Amino acid sequence: MKSPHRAKSLAILLLTGTTFSLLVGAAPRATAKEKAASPSTSPAIQTSLQLPAIAPGPCTEPVCTAARAAFALEKSGNFDQAAAQFLKAAALPSDLSDILHVHAAANALKGSPQPDVLQKIIDSKALEKGYEGSEFLLAKIEVAQQSIDKQENALPNPKTIENALKSSQNQEVCDWFVPLLSTAKTTPENSKSLNTLADHAFAYCVDDFLAKAVQKLAKKPSDLARLRRAEGFFSRVRFRDANQQIEALNASKLSRADRCTLHFLSARTLMRLRRIENSNKNYQQVIDTCTEPAHEGDRVRSMYALGRYHHDKNQLDQSQKMFEAILAEYPKLSHADDALFYLARVERKRGNTQKERELLTRALREYPDGDMTHEMAWEVYESLLRTKKYKEFIDAVSKLELPARDDQYFSQGRLSYFLALANFRLDNKQQAYDFWQKTWTQYPFSFYGYISSLRLRENNIQPTPLKPGARANQVTWFNDANWKATGAYKLASLGQYHAACDFESVRLRATQTNTKADDETNKWRLAYLCHAAERYPLSHNIVRRQIPGSPWAQPDDGILVRWQLAWPNPFAAKIQAAHTAEAAQWDGPTVHRAFSTSIMREESSFIEDVTSWAGALGLMQLMPKTALDHDKDIEGRATPERLKTADVNIRVGVDHIYSLARRFDSHPVLMAAAYNAGGGRISGWLRNQPNDDIALWVEDIPYLETRDYTKRVIGSYAAYQWLLGQTELDTRPANPARL
Repeated sequence: MKSPHRAKSLAILLLTGTTFSLLVGAAPRATAKEKAASPSTSPAIQTSLQLPAIAPGPCTEPVCTAARAAFALEKSGNFDQAAAQFLKAAALPSDLSDILHVHAAANALKGSPQPDVLQKIIDSKALEKGYEGSEFLLAKIEVAQQSIDKQENALPNPKTIENALKSSQNQEVCDWFVPLLSTAKTTPENSKSLNTLADHAFAYCVDDFLAKAVQKLAKKPSDLARLRRAEGFFSRVRFRDANQQIEALNASKLSRADRCTLHFLSARTLMRLRRIENSNKNYQQVIDTCTEPAHEGDRVRSMYALGRYHHDKNQLDQSQKMFEAILAEYPKLSHADDALFYLARVERKRGNTQKERELLTRALREYPDGDMTHEMAWEVYESLLRTKKYKEFIDAVSKLELPARDDQYFSQGRLSYFLALANFRLDNKQQAYDFWQKTWTQYPFSFYGYISSLRLRENNIQPTPLKPGARANQVTWFNDANWKATGAYKLASLGQYHAACDFESVRLRATQTNTKADDETNKWRLAYLCHAAERYPLSHNIVRRQIPGSPWAQPDDGILVRWQLAWPNPFAAKIQAAHTAEAAQWDGPTVHRAFSTSIMREESSFIEDVTSWAGALGLMQLMPKTALDHDKDIEGRATPERLKTADVNIRVGVDHIYSLARRFDSHPVLMAAAYNAGGGRISGWLRNQPNDDIALWVEDIPYLETRDYTKRVIGSYAAYQWLLGQTELDTRPANPARL
């Protein structure tokens, strides 16, 4: 039941007596060399963050007492006894019954499975409730029951194994299921079932290691299985393999719904393969035929894809038609304000400034909370700044009734930063300083917030210090009386955070919240519990992608806790070791380990063995060829498999970062852009479009992906420096962009 990611270097959460503490003792404080570059350090970031008590002590209800005993038996390796004790606890009245049955199943299968224990678990239906790994446990139990009964060809039910194969444990299920199925003997009674099971193996087990066995099992896979296999290949960025399966199937044998899925998948696959004309035909097929509500998502995304394509090809009438269709048919979907954004771009290309500005006004009126309004405002009035019409730029932007906050991380603070720059160039120094202070205090750990603070320091103005208040370590997420009655509360009180995270995830999927505030509280609470379980990829992505705004866009109460959840540092010790080793071979300007941590957060979300659509591997997302140029300091070579381990990936990745530091004089912005786009491209951009204002240079990066990536990395760089103890941040990100 434990997560495969068990990095123990960042934090553990302890529930004791009257306090709930987040300990961050393993992350080293600023080194002497780092302090020399940025001498001011924060005094208490690496000490305990005290939270309100989740409970005055461990839960003492009978179910908690029984569960505590079961967890203790599990920890000691007494799995049969643990399974029996979990069942005993599950029989007590409580909402913990389902998850305790799940733990009973896991322990029963680790020990010597007893028929009565397995049957009680099956009868409880707990393994059908969506708890982590429960689908796989059910499949194993079905096989175990048949084996106990000495049945030949012990195999799971086809529906059970399909659910397990579709779960997050797909690879583990395939590694168990395919060899098991390969040993089964065909009989007249089981041939149909075996064919169905083989079809499932073909559909969902796409790893090369199992390819021969799967092909042998499924000699004539169904067309639906080919579609599912194509989806698997696509998700693993194997686009040619996906397309091969698509071309081999007979679409007429699929249901109407599956044909829609096929056309959308084919469009995306062909786009990746640069077969644009055929890709567009499939997008159009989705638009024309997949009109049912169930296909709304695929259809609007197809319309959006074609609208963008026509825009980029300057086919403006076709682009306008597609985006107007989105507005007419799907005005309440999130794509609607994006459609207005592109319609404004269409008018800009036509040179129709008045119409472009009218569309911005419409967006602010109809979608006041839209996530593209700040971006749209920048694009509409950017030309005024570029042509040095600074007063007109200031007047136009200042009159806009924009949302109070910008929820898009890559654009947060951009308008106020450039309002400051325009005022500065008009010699309105105080107005400029006010706008830069506003940008910094409103969005401190964003790209524009960070650069704003550095502009102030350049002018001998002290940025407003980040001084969290007395309640910065305190949150109210755990005070709700209704939540205190849940199983998650009980499990947390027992220190069983992995189970608490799992329980809360399932509970929230079945819970309807009444207000936006309730929804955000639920997500912050879930993020905290999952962070406590050391499930950092899950916890920080809840904060990053599911909660509107940003961690600093919250009340001061609990702000330090939010920052820790948003910017975890689970590999701090390994990153520090790699930097120490590189620094010993390096006489250039220091490279702060916060930079490498920021790259890791952006590249992999701390998933150790992740593979990108382009084939980049591991925590630092290294291309195999690149890695071989930076593996001289490790024992052996940086093979693809070794790059999926933290020790090798971090060491090689940090070596790569230091090579970029040599090339770009340790300029963090240029290094971040080069990490994404390659050093050669950055050198070319610096030759062709140098700029003394780094923010304008970043806005001119030709690749949108690299532009946004650079902003996100530099914003995180500010956060990690601060969390590692530096309050006066590295000044180099504001340096001019020049060779």
